[in-house]
Amino acid sequence: MNALKSLAYLGALVSFALVANPRPASAIEITLVFDTPADQFPAYDPTGSKLKEIALAAADVWKDLLPYSNNSYGVTVHWGTFPANSTQLAVYNGFDHSINVRSNNVWFLDPTPDEHGEFLPFTQTLYRDLDFAQQNTFNGTPPDLLEIGYTANAVPGGVADGVDDLLSVLLHEMGHFTEIGYNLLSPDVAIQSKFIGGIGGVSAQREDESHISPDNALLDPFLAQSQRVLPSALDVIVAANEQGHTDIRLRRVAWLGDATSPLTNFWFWDGAWEGNREPTTGTAVTIRDQALVTVASLPGSARSLLLAEESDLIVQDTLHVALDAEIRGSGGYDHPKITVSGASAAANIDRNLVVSLGSVELDAGELAVGNLLILDGEVSGNGFLNPSQVTGHGTVHVGSQLRNRGRVVGDGGTLSVHADAGGDFDLDGNQENTERGSVRARTGNLEFYGPLNDAFDGLATIGGGHSIRFQHEWTFGGEGLLSFIDAGALAEFYTTEPAGHVTFDGSEVDVATDALARIRAGVITFKKGAKVTVHSGAVLGLNAGTEFYGGTYTGSGTIRQNGFAAVVTSTTIDVAEYDWDGYNLPTPSDTLVEANATFRLNVESIGGAYNGGVHLADHAVLDVNILAGFGVWQLGPESELVFLKNGRLQGSPVIVRGLIEAQAGSNHIEAPATLTGSSLVRIADKASLSMKAPFGLGGGVIATESGLPDDSTLHQYATSNVLEHHRITVGYFNWDASDDTDSYTKIQPGAFLDIQAKEIGNGVTDPYLFLFDRNGFGDVVDIDSGTLGVQVGYEGRDGTFPDRWTLNKTGVVNLNWVDHGLPTVRGAKLVNRGRVSGTGEFLNPLDNLAAIEVGHAGEIGFIRLSNVFTQTDEGLMAFELAGLAPTTEHDQIDHSQSVLLDGTLHVSLLGGFQPTPGDVFRIITGDIDAPIAGTFATKELPPGQWDVIYGPYFVDLRYVAVPEPGTIALVVAALPAVFARAIKRRRPVGHALRA
Repeated sequence: MNALKSLAYLGALVSFALVANPRPASAIEITLVFDTPADQFPAYDPTGSKLKEIALAAADVWKDLLPYSNNSYGVTVHWGTFPANSTQLAVYNGFDHSINVRSNNVWFLDPTPDEHGEFLPFTQTLYRDLDFAQQNTFNGTPPDLLEIGYTANAVPGGVADGVDDLLSVLLHEMGHFTEIGYNLLSPDVAIQSKFIGGIGGVSAQREDESHISPDNALLDPFLAQSQRVLPSALDVIVAANEQGHTDIRLRRVAWLGDATSPLTNFWFWDGAWEGNREPTTGTAVTIRDQALVTVASLPGSARSLLLAEESDLIVQDTLHVALDAEIRGSGGYDHPKITVSGASAAANIDRNLVVSLGSVELDAGELAVGNLLILDGEVSGNGFLNPSQVTGHGTVHVGSQLRNRGRVVGDGGTLSVHADAGGDFDLDGNQENTERGSVRARTGNLEFYGPLNDAFDGLATIGGGHSIRFQHEWTFGGEGLLSFIDAGALAEFYTTEPAGHVTFDGSEVDVATDALARIRAGVITFKKGAKVTVHSGAVLGLNAGTEFYGGTYTGSGTIRQNGFAAVVTSTTIDVAEYDWDGYNLPTPSDTLVEANATFRLNVESIGGAYNGGVHLADHAVLDVNILAGFGVWQLGPESELVFLKNGRLQGSPVIVRGLIEAQAGSNHIEAPATLTGSSLVRIADKASLSMKAPFGLGGGVIATESGLPDDSTLHQYATSNVLEHHRITVGYFNWDASDDTDSYTKIQPGAFLDIQAKEIGNGVTDPYLFLFDRNGFGDVVDIDSGTLGVQVGYEGRDGTFPDRWTLNKTGVVNLNWVDHGLPTVRGAKLVNRGRVSGTGEFLNPLDNLAAIEVGHAGEIGFIRLSNVFTQTDEGLMAFELAGLAPTTEHDQIDHSQSVLLDGTLHVSLLGGFQPTPGDVFRIITGDIDAPIAGTFATKELPPGQWDVIYGPYFVDLRYVAVPEPGTIALVVAALPAVFARAIKRRRPVGHALRA
């Protein structure tokens, strides 16, 4: 470290004579003449231009600080060679008013002396920073905040590191005529009270005859290498006293308060500022040490502003900061604050505002920041959580970015934050873990007008009756949380922009107990990893087009889908209630489940009947599971369930009052379903719909798009229950679609299963696909005093289907006559290869190639044949006899159209009945003009001698004689074989038959 004594003793003797040719002026004048001898120019400054530039810059510094007097100085400056053993760097000579600068030295010659980029940030040394010995160099007690020194260290390894700074040396030397000269008679320098907040009786002791004592002052006799020193407030105040200046202009001032008027805290009060002058846009301002300052009645201004140490600045007029402002706290109670209060109040900061553990509070005022507004984190200390925050209600403008590592709070109204053109918001400050920024609208509202620069990984909190509004797009990142925290009035996160979009990308939404919350935007997107929790009694409304890419949705509250939703990837909703079609909407909400996605609802309720539209794309699945009550849900009268292609419906039983449509591919209803009288199931040409769970047919319609049979297919893989007149019009009705499933069908009393199709079957006609051909019905249909109508047949270029249908070998039609009309079969010809049993009527042609059992086993019945009947050689007709009265004591067939007989007649006695010889039983009767042709080829009759009598329209069975005992034994032995031919699948009727 190279030390110097800046003034040779001889030169100092005449320093008092520096004032030369005084003349009136509006500012001091420093006239520099550069007179380096030709042989004294150093190699690094061969023309002296660098010395000249830096000297002029030093003179400008002093002229800027002392602009209000008429002092005039004329000084020559030159390079000179100093003795090698000299420690001096420069000498001001009071005789000839010259500054001799050592040329044989290594200097930092600053090419831009009015800038300080080669140095670290400047440090103020305040009176309170001095040690005891340094403070004792003053008489009296200066203000703690009086600036004693202003220094900056060189950037390590930089061009100014390890060398002497020529600018600092020249400032020092010029200080001998602008600040303090040689004086052996006065050991102290008086400090005028007006410059230090009205505190009197203060003076600074001289270090020697021409220097002052504090180490970091510019006019301290020692300057260090690698350091820049500028005039401090103390230096300039000393100059005012020594050189007779009545006024000074400090470029850095602190609020000291006015000891003569301690209650005055107005910004415009000169006497409260260091240097006794209100700041201007050229002044760096510091307010600290628990100060309270108010900008009121008149505007205030500053070049820069530092608010620190529990201080408060209240702006009730306009405050203009030309460059940067900082609010700097340290934690605990140290939380400085700027309050902008009143509708006409404004704090305008042209460049950056950094809030570090402090706050800006708006009380209807405005904050405008030209570039960056930085809320710089939060820490815990002394039991407090200390956020850096902007709070209140009013308007904030940022030119470049709001970077929030603290908290933005709406309070008492609406805090509106605007990013100017090209600006944006970094509302989480790019912090990790717990240092994420937050926005809060619990006691007021927030509005953000401008884009986010990245995903928000902070905390957004909204209280009841309040809101956060955004303008364009808002993405919550993986660490982001949107929290609705209060019960009561509606809390809302929203945008009014039609294209506004909020995305939850692995983030959380939490709705507190009994809270009423709403997210409103053009589009809401929940991506994989999103977590939504709706607590007991809470309601979350999704008022937008909502996109689900997975995520978890849990809680004992309610989610309301108040808008269209697209399920892009598989998503499960596990809440108490999912109000799927929205709440009190003019048009119920629709849902699209996209290709290969599953939309699963595990809920207690869907908020009443669903009246929206659900569209299932290719291989999409809708799985609705109702976990409370009867476990049933409803598709309401206005609802639509559309299988776009290869879709599936699964889960709890559903009551269908609206539309189900299968548009393409193979579609499946795998949930129990009841199709009511208002329901319509529409199957497009070449599409198919499979019923894979038990279903009820309650009087609606299953139809093609045209209303006529086409190439659509209805597959029945499960039991069905026909409750009313239900119409089915399809291309192909594959009634028992699989041998592995039960397609049992029950037609209730008075109900009508009304089928129109090309075929009862799956429509496969290609001979190469014969293994896949299913034709006819091979399961059981119970007609309980209802009607089965089957109209089939088709002839066209693409194929011909006969106008008949088949009851296959395993098929059974049970005609169960209960307390209603007669069970009826109508429509196209039925070819029976299975078993027809019971009491009823056929209005359609009937071909019997298997078994017709008149009445059920153990019960007497009758069958009316109101159309042509044919029994082939494979057919069997079975009757039971229990007495002579037809239809009440023995079975009977009654026909009104022609009958052709062949095959087997099987007769058995019921309940121990024994006929008497001569008894005649008319087992077939009919209209006189309805002839019977043919005879039974095989007769399987009870023991004894019987005659079968064929009339023109009837068949009688006459008992002739009792058989011999041996004959009876033979007949009894043969009975098992006889009954083995009959199909034994009988379903008894629980009511007595009526005539």
